[in-house]
Amino acid sequence: MSDHRPQHPVLDQFIEEVLLREGSKDTNDPHDAGGRTKYGIAERFHPEVWADGPPTKEEAEEIYMNQYIIGPNFHRIQPQFLFNTVADYGVHSGPSMAARALQRLLNVEDDGIVGPKTLAVLSHRTATEDGARDLNNALVARRILSIDRIVQKRPSDLKWLYGWHSRILSFLV
Repeated sequence: MSDHRPQHPVLDQFIEEVLLREGSKDTNDPHDAGGRTKYGIAERFHPEVWADGPPTKEEAEEIYMNQYIIGPNFHRIQPQFLFNTVADYGVHSGPSMAARALQRLLNVEDDGIVGPKTLAVLSHRTATEDGARDLNNALVARRILSIDRIVQKRPSDLKWLYGWHSRILSFLV
């Protein structure tokens, strides 16, 4: 990984967990909307990384850190368990979708950007452990429903539904 990114054990741990969930196998399932995938990095969404072949683990780590944590401002989300939930949602469904889902639960403009207004309302909402837990679990429920809608639109994704549900439900607190 490049030396310019912040070193943060919690963020690095999250990325290691994502890599374990996504797997290191180079896959090319014809029913996968992302096409060829390795470490969860799909060729369809990251063609520049795939230009010379599958991404390396280090390239995948950089992508997760820059595009799925730092770029969308998810690293500013507290408490840690809520960060994990939002960031994994972003990895799985795109950072903008995760940010918008969080913003809808916070009743702020759902512009897909976790900026100062979203963070201020989030801080207020998560001031108590119960508030943080309730918000986290509401986001988990919203994510389940979102995945179910995707499967309704693309029935070929049904084969992944149990795994997706298991992954999402692991973020309940």
